[in-house]
Order: sequence, then C-alpha cells, then structure tokens
Amino acid sequence: TTPLDDTLLLGNGTSYQFATLPSCSSATSSKLLYTVASNSFSCGTDTNTAGAFGGDGSDGALTTGASTTISLTGSSTKTFNYSSINATGTLNFSNPHASGTLIIFKSNGAVTISGTVNLINLGGAGGATTTATTGLPGKNTSWQGVATSTAFAGLFTSGAGGARGFSINNFHSPYFLGGGSGGASGQGGGGVDGGKGGNGAGAILIEVGGALSFTGTINASGENGSRGVNNGSGQGSGGGGAGSAGDVVIIWTTLTANTGTINTAGGNGGDGGNGVSGGGSTAGGGAGSELAGGGVGGTANVAGQSAQQGGTGGAAGTGGASAGGGGGGGGNGLSVVMP
Repeated sequence: TTPLDDTLLLGNGTSYQFATLPSCSSATSSKLLYTVASNSFSCGTDTNTAGAFGGDGSDGALTTGASTTISLTGSSTKTFNYSSINATGTLNFSNPHASGTLIIFKSNGAVTISGTVNLINLGGAGGATTTATTGLPGKNTSWQGVATSTAFAGLFTSGAGGARGFSINNFHSPYFLGGGSGGASGQGGGGVDGGKGGNGAGAILIEVGGALSFTGTINASGENGSRGVNNGSGQGSGGGGAGSAGDVVIIWTTLTANTGTINTAGGNGGDGGNGVSGGGSTAGGGAGSELAGGGVGGTANVAGQSAQQGGTGGAAGTGGASAGGGGGGGGNGLSVVMP
C-alpha cells in the first residue's frame, strides 16, 4: 500500500484511523493542535500561554505614573502577565515575602523602562537591633543549607559572613535567581543595642516578547548595616552587617535600546560604636550572594571585612579596646541583559 503523505495512524479506542496533519506555518499564531474527542489535528492559537515566554498578557498593560506601587501579596514568587510595560516614573513594590520575593514580569509586547524600578528591601530581612541575631536568607530555598544552616544570611557567631553560593549557569530559569539575604546585627553590650543588619534586595526576571527599550534604572542593591551605638559609660556596640544585592535578568527578543543602569551592589557594613570602658562588642557579618561571600564582622576595635565582591566593611569605633567592631560588607548580585 502506498503510504499517505502527512498522515498518522491513530487509535480511537475501538479501531485505527488515519489523521491528516495540516500545515501550520506561523510560528507565533498558528500552532499544531490535537483534539482528543475527534482524534483530529488542526491549526490554531494555543490558549494556554501564561507559562510561555512573554506570557499571555492577561494582566493588561502596565503604565506607571510618577510613582506606582505594586503589592507582592506576601508571595515568595510573584508572576505578572502584561501585554506591554511602560515604566516612565518610579516603580516600587510592597508586601514582599519574609525571606524576599522573586518578581517575574512577562510581557508579550514591548517593554520600555525609562524610569526607576526599585527592588531595595525586598529580600531577606537583616538581624534586629535588640540582640545579636542572624539575618534571614534570601528567597531561593535551594541556596539554604550551603555551608551553614542559613546559607547566605549574615551570621552573628564570631561575626561570620554569609557563605558564597553556586555559580549560575542557566539564566533562562527563574528558579536560579534569588533576592539578597539580610546581614546580621551587631552585638550589644553595656545597656546599648548593636547596629541593625541591612536588608537584602529583591530579584526580578523580565521576559520581553516585543521590543526592549531600557534607558532607565533598576536598583537591586543591598542595604547598608546600621552603625553601632556609642556608649558614654561603657563598651561600644558592634556595627550591623550589610545586606546582599538581588539578581536582575532581562531576556529580550528584539532590542531597541540598552543604555540603562542596573545596580546590584552589596551594602556596606555599619561602623562600630564608640566606647570608653570594658571590651567592645563584635559586629555582624555581611550577607553573601551567589557571586560572593559576605564580609566578616570585626571583633572589638577591628574593622569589618569587605565582601569578596561587594560592599566594604565598616570601620571600628573609637575608644581602643572598648570600641565596637565594624560590620561586614554584603555580596553583589547578578545582572544580565540578553537575547
């Protein structure tokens, strides 16, 4: 028997029948679809496109005013499906997850960023000032448990900095991206609190189905650690460790302009507090990132270390052995703009 051209033999549960494959030539609007009920193939548009590159546009067009704030609803990963994005003013976010939020912007149309996208303080929280505490790790849970139980978060114990993570090797997967971690707070003493640890920044992945024009700014920098408290009657407290930066990845299909600025710098450690008597307090460690380990917080009268790639360590306070140590610097984040 001469085989029929472009035909498949399909079973329908009771018998076999031939089904002809149609010619679906358009890569964007004409997909090869299969209907189970009729055991037939056809050309059409796939209606389940929310998970596709650029999304399905179901959230409509995003146009920012002078200042626009979008709620992240406490989500660890928040995905938006826009038909187009025109960010001309300042775009802020509220209500992140406690350990930071990974923001995914999908646009099946053009993306214009001529204003500022602000991701500061959307990562893991820094250690509180009331006691020497560890900062929270950033969003990406696969990073937790690397080298220490809190991974990238700054540690107070011995002023240790957060550990460096793995190298990213797949930019197209959002789950390899993560927000920055929080720095540890400095040690208090003599009735004064240590400096607060800096917060980590959030992370964002932008998929551009249309043309990209990026001439603005995306700020995903880590927060600086707070200065230790001066103590006029005893020991100075330690400075807070810095938060690490978040990651920023933009993937485009057509490029119009790419002269914008992406800030993924780790924060700087807080200076130690001044003291007059007793032994000064240890500072908090800076938070690490996937690119760099956080800087080690200084012991009494010792400056904090800078991150391997990132923020600088804080200076020690004054007062000799009574001075608090400087906080460690936070690690830099990743920034990529690519087709």
